[in-house]
Amino acid sequence: MFTRRRWFLAAALGVLAMPAPASALTLRGKSDQGREVVMRLADGDVLSVRIDWRARCGRTTYSYRSRTGHRPPFDLATRSVLRDAGSYRLREGDGIRSRTTTVLRARRISSHVWSGTFRATVVLRRSGRWIDTCRLRTVRWSARTPYVRLKMTSDAGDPMGGGQTYSFASPVISGGLNGRPDSLTGSVPGWFLEFEARGALRRETYQIVPQPAHARPRLSVTTLGADCFGVSGEFTIRAIAFDRRGHPRHLDVSFVQHCNGSAAALRGRFVYRA
Repeated sequence: MFTRRRWFLAAALGVLAMPAPASALTLRGKSDQGREVVMRLADGDVLSVRIDWRARCGRTTYSYRSRTGHRPPFDLATRSVLRDAGSYRLREGDGIRSRTTTVLRARRISSHVWSGTFRATVVLRRSGRWIDTCRLRTVRWSARTPYVRLKMTSDAGDPMGGGQTYSFASPVISGGLNGRPDSLTGSVPGWFLEFEARGALRRETYQIVPQPAHARPRLSVTTLGADCFGVSGEFTIRAIAFDRRGHPRHLDVSFVQHCNGSAAALRGRFVYRA
């Protein structure tokens, strides 16, 4: 009989993932089930689509949960349409084996937005005997690049910004945000921003004084070819949010950075929304 448990697995179709090109874009979104969809592009070509999903099983009230990745070679792939289908087998434990069949469809809405459909069927067997069939009816999904904006003004004499004004915003540029609740690193082309605290970052103002490396709180806004020692200043987190896995989903932070004891400052605001 079907054991009383929930099924969890991670599965992939296609070849193993290769290192992503420097021009790769990551699109994130949700399906009708409210589950995560991650799509990766490089120069307009689809590198992979990963979908979390849940299927209802026919003989029980339990669900089969999975994460499936589609990678080249696809059944059909252009810069505006993607179609792929396939099957894979897994050993689930307790002598049970599964055969999962998935069908993926996608189309490009814009250079930074894709949408599509996904469905799956899972057949469970033990010792060759059928146990149950779990089905995910067709669900819709969409994915887009995160929204990123960085605006900065640099005073004359500031060694990092060189007295210039800077403005970056998606979808013209790509950017990102990575890290954990106590340490976040944002980026846009040519710039890196680091915000760290002794505990989890929260909505408040953090004062920065010159201190030993890796001491916290810490602020660092840097670009190639410029040095900044003895950082002082402050950063203020206006909004911050993480998903259930601890990945950053939203950050709105303003900052003032002084380098090398100079009164000249680099002032800016960085906004990220996944």
